[in-house]
Amino acid sequence: MTDGAAHPEVAVIVLSYGPRATLPAAVRSVMAQDIGTELIVVHSGGGDVRSLLEAEGLDVPVAEFSERLYVGAARNVGIERTTAPIVAFLADDCTAEAGWIRARRDAHEAGHPAVASALVPHRPLHPTTLAIHLTLHVLRMPTMPSKYALRYGVSYSRDVLTAVGPFDGSLPDGEDTAYHARFVEHGISIHWDPQVVTVHRGLERLRDALPDGYRRGYRRALLLAAQGRPRLRFVRRIRERAQHARRWLPYVVTGDQRRALLVGLPVYILCVVAITLGEWRAGWRSRA
Repeated sequence: MTDGAAHPEVAVIVLSYGPRATLPAAVRSVMAQDIGTELIVVHSGGGDVRSLLEAEGLDVPVAEFSERLYVGAARNVGIERTTAPIVAFLADDCTAEAGWIRARRDAHEAGHPAVASALVPHRPLHPTTLAIHLTLHVLRMPTMPSKYALRYGVSYSRDVLTAVGPFDGSLPDGEDTAYHARFVEHGISIHWDPQVVTVHRGLERLRDALPDGYRRGYRRALLLAAQGRPRLRFVRRIRERAQHARRWLPYVVTGDQRRALLVGLPVYILCVVAITLGEWRAGWRSRA
């Protein structure tokens, strides 16, 4: 709990693994918010996470597990160990921008049971970092119109979490996608609020981004293949992604970022190819 708030309205669960050196910044960004928050770190995978936090002068509750928990399982632990009526999550490689808690609370109080957030790169004018971020998260940039924005980085009313039930803790990734698929039967919609901005400390080097993109494409292909999706030729998938870029990049890249993306365009193209190669290698190509 931060700032001595007696009955905080929002619980923030920081999801930690490793631990990563970026964890203190994530925790500090929550503690710096202008609204008192029920805060807990759920850490798995071993390592001395308490010493890492204490070295930064951060005294927060920590739920520790020596074995690795998938994200869904870590989410469930945090939900069980908090009580605030609104529950939000923050990855340990992200930070919350100023107003992150207040904007979420206001949106929930306006009647939205689930609130999605925007995601921006930690170095928005660095050509490589920006290009890598846009290959993965272009539809979560703050300037994306609501009707096109992807609904991730979601906070939930506790009533929603009770009605829908726990996250699937057995999934290595995509636990939020699987969770939101269950919203339909409950008549729950996710509100897009670009005032809730999360900063992602993403990759900065092409040599790291290419294998990461390949793995992401491969995992996504396996997931969709299990759903019976038909195959699509590699070249056709590349064309689709080029059309995707022409359609969406004008919405999200403005001002100085245009110059940065122009410099980073080769990186963007190579990352797209790496993702598509991963999809192709896994034996799946999306529908036309």
